[in-house]
Amino acid sequence: MQQQATRLAKLNASLRRKHFVSKQQADQLREEKLTLETQLNTKDQQIKQMEEHIHHSNNNSNNTESSICIDMSKSLIAELISPETPPPQLTEEQLVKQLNAEGKMIIDGRNPNRPHFTLQELRNVLIERNELKTRLIEVEEELSVYKRAGYVIIYYYYYHHHC
Repeated sequence: MQQQATRLAKLNASLRRKHFVSKQQADQLREEKLTLETQLNTKDQQIKQMEEHIHHSNNNSNNTESSICIDMSKSLIAELISPETPPPQLTEEQLVKQLNAEGKMIIDGRNPNRPHFTLQELRNVLIERNELKTRLIEVEEELSVYKRAGYVIIYYYYYHHHC
């Protein structure tokens, strides 16, 4: 009888330690889950803002001539190839300026609706958002495992200690 009581006391202490550790891990996972959800919501808001900004910029760029991006090389080629127009009389400085701008987009810096984000920045935000979603799913799965294990430990402890 004494040995059984000692064995049960050791088992009880062991189960309490395991339960305490499981509870700490579950609490840490809950905190990490909340942090990840907050980060994910922030990223979602950033994406929505970027999409709204892009949509708004696209709508306004059709209406505002100063916000239209001009491809200098196309306009220069069109001027030179067009048979109806005489060759443009450009000074050497103007020609150098146009050739230096060839293949570059010119955007009015004073326009508040100009693009603020590059395509790569948008891609990076989406990739980070997807990584956060994946991590959140992993944390939720791990948390559910600890919850099930915690209930098993509590059930095992209760069943063996009170019966």
